[in-house]
Amino acid sequence: MRYVLMNGECIPENEATIPLNERAFLFGDGVFTTILVEDGKICFLNEHLERLKSDCAALRLSPPNIIPQQLSTLIFSNHALKGEWRLKVYVTGGRGDSLDLPEGRHGLVFATLIPYARPKESGYRLTSFPSSLTSPLSAYKTMAYLERLYLRQYARDRGYDDVLVFSPNGHLLDTAFSNVFWTDGTYLYVPHMEMNYQMGTTLTLLIKEAERLEMTVIYGKWALNDLPEEASLYRCNSLIGVQAITQVDDRMFGNNPTFEDSLVAVYHARRKAHAFVAKKTAPSDENTCSGCG
Repeated sequence: MRYVLMNGECIPENEATIPLNERAFLFGDGVFTTILVEDGKICFLNEHLERLKSDCAALRLSPPNIIPQQLSTLIFSNHALKGEWRLKVYVTGGRGDSLDLPEGRHGLVFATLIPYARPKESGYRLTSFPSSLTSPLSAYKTMAYLERLYLRQYARDRGYDDVLVFSPNGHLLDTAFSNVFWTDGTYLYVPHMEMNYQMGTTLTLLIKEAERLEMTVIYGKWALNDLPEEASLYRCNSLIGVQAITQVDDRMFGNNPTFEDSLVAVYHARRKAHAFVAKKTAPSDENTCSGCG
């Protein structure tokens, strides 16, 4: 049986319900964050929770009070101490069908945990999405993300792994669920935040690690043809970490082993070193969830 957290209580998944007048159900009103759990360790938990609170504040939602030990209970209850798991924490917009967005809306805070199937490590291929995407909410991780599922399916229907999304002016932006950046081996090139996209936790941490290593970070606006022949293109998010992109449409890209052995290796080492280790609250209980048999 699988378990979820619902407002701090760990319950069987089949007992969890969302009211029909919940704004997340009606409008996608809510935010979430996705976190990698690796062998019972929650990677970059504090950073994800801070981003979640920041998104809540930006969208006028009441910030959540998430106790890490509750997430530990969820991990033990799902027997998720080995392998990789996808932890998603949601904050919803509360109940009501009003078209207003009042300040400090209170809703549900819940979390799910399922096994994570890591994608292939090599040969990752993108196709360009034919139109640009713009939204006043592009910088936030909202629960209304059908658009992103559509982007991914667009790529799959054409035999690619993902899409490369561009700004209205034709500049590199992101993929369906990942940030993109590139390097020439000397500098780290990141899409400029003026283009209103969501800079995820992983890219934010990579930039901090680059600055610690005294690697210059350049923010800019580049069309695909602006990237030099020696450029290596990467995607990143909290689950995959960092992955080389080998192809965009008809253009091939090579990876950069030196870059991967330096900045990327430091990021992965830091991810392991700063993970929150799940601990059991009641040693005498095999399952610490309420409602467990």
